[in-house]
Parts: sequence; C-alpha cells; structure tokens
Amino acid sequence: HWERFWLEGGAVELADSSDPRAPELERRIVLSQFLTAVHSAGSMPPQETGLLYNSWFGKAHLEMHWWHAFHFPLWGRAHLLKRSMDWYNRILPKALELARSQGYEGARWPKMVGPEGDQSPSPIAPLLIWQQPHPIALAELLYQAEPTEATLKAYADIVFESARFMASFAEWDERGQRYVLGPPVIPAQERHRGEHTWNPTYELEYWRHGLELAAEWARRLGRSVPPQ
Repeated sequence: HWERFWLEGGAVELADSSDPRAPELERRIVLSQFLTAVHSAGSMPPQETGLLYNSWFGKAHLEMHWWHAFHFPLWGRAHLLKRSMDWYNRILPKALELARSQGYEGARWPKMVGPEGDQSPSPIAPLLIWQQPHPIALAELLYQAEPTEATLKAYADIVFESARFMASFAEWDERGQRYVLGPPVIPAQERHRGEHTWNPTYELEYWRHGLELAAEWARRLGRSVPPQ
C-alpha cells in the first residue's frame, strides 16, 4: 500500500532551494501527505480531527470534508477521495428527505453526522450551508482526474440533487431583482446570528461556482440545464 502511495502520487522536492527553511517545509509537505492518508482516506468523511483524538463527539462534520480530501486528486491520488465519495450516494435518501422536510427540493447534506448520515442535534447545523456545494466540487476533481462518462454517471445523482437544493434554497428578491441566500443562514465563520444573516460572501460565491459546475455536468451528459 505505502509503496504504491509514494510511487504513484506527487511530491515536492526542495533540495535545490537556498532558503534555509526549505528542508523543514519539504518535511512538513511529505509528512502531511502521510498523515492525511492515515486520517482522512476512509470509507466516509472523517471526524473533524481525523483519528487523532475524539473531538466534537466523534462525529463527521461534512463542511470539513473539503479540507480533509480535496487535496488527494491534486497530488495524483484520486482513488483515496473515491472511497469517501461513495458514502454520499449511500446517504442520498436521507439528504433528500432532509430537504423535503424543510420545504426544499433536491438533497440537503447534513452537517454533524454519524456513519449512517443521521444529523446530530446542534444549534448551528440546521442553518449551516457551506457544505452543500462540497460534493459537486469534489466530484469535479474526480472527473478532472478521470474524465470519462463512467465518472459522470457515478456521481451524477450527487451533483444534480445537490444543485437542485441549492437552486431551491435561493430566494428571489423582487425589490433587488436578484436571488439571495437567507435569512436565516449561518455562514462558515459561525460568528453571526442566523436570523439576521443573508448573502454571506463566501457562500454566495460558492453557490455560483457549484451551480456552474452542475450545469457543465448536465451538458457533458447531453442533458438540458434546468432553468432554475
């Protein structure tokens, strides 16, 4: 396993650098690749601190899956991300039901979950949204690593149902003649009251990016792009 890991993936060598910090930076890059492979390459998104210690009640936090796994394909190790991406297909029925129960379409991914994808009680989780585009962005990375129809079909439901929720969640602002996010919504920094927050900058841009990717997936599969 480890021989394949180091021979097939990318690395960084800084041996020719004249900067005295180069050896330590190189050591940290290599070590971080090993540690994330140990802690973050399982069959579901890891808990927030991986296997290091039991934080946040031992639950996986889906908004953190991006940090844990986005780098794998960029280092040439897309197969390590694939392991946890299949989990989204397994819990898709629960994400669909969560969105439906709140009056939305598509799939709303929970925040703090156990292995079966059930959302844990939390004062923040119901209003957090920045995990919603993650599966779309992660699926796009896997497509860039392996641009085949098989890849598109493997994650099509994840991409399209995520996008359906995102389009459904956005509200039309008649006075401003535009779509807005919230209120209520809690942004990624979790420092603002949900009932008074709308159009947080990061989420607004990520919404646009995710919907653009989903539209491109529809075109790749020869489907029409939903007007929403």
